[in-house]
Amino acid sequence: MKHLFLTRLHDGSAADVAFVSKQLQRLDWNAVGTGAMVTKYALKACRKGRYSATRAVADVTAAIKRPRPEVAARVVDAVTEEIMWSMEHPASGLVPTGAVFEHLHRFLDLWHEISEE
Repeated sequence: MKHLFLTRLHDGSAADVAFVSKQLQRLDWNAVGTGAMVTKYALKACRKGRYSATRAVADVTAAIKRPRPEVAARVVDAVTEEIMWSMEHPASGLVPTGAVFEHLHRFLDLWHEISEE
């Protein structure tokens, strides 16, 4: 599984996304910890200079959402927790706070009408 996320998704091609998605669906999902392990390697594939794989990891997560919705929920929850931690510890971040809040506002405003009162 480590190979699938850290090596195969490096360039993020559609063929690699399809291959990794199929391989993940073949895992023994009745085994304890499979979902946690998939989440761990999905997030690890996006860290430490491998940010180019972020889109591919998102595509794989979306592809396995229907048969394994718990994986998508775990990934979204983990990403949200990391964003919250980064906002609580701004000294460790490289992005100015204004940029973070601007993107957060854009994210919340997407497809929603927010009235300014």
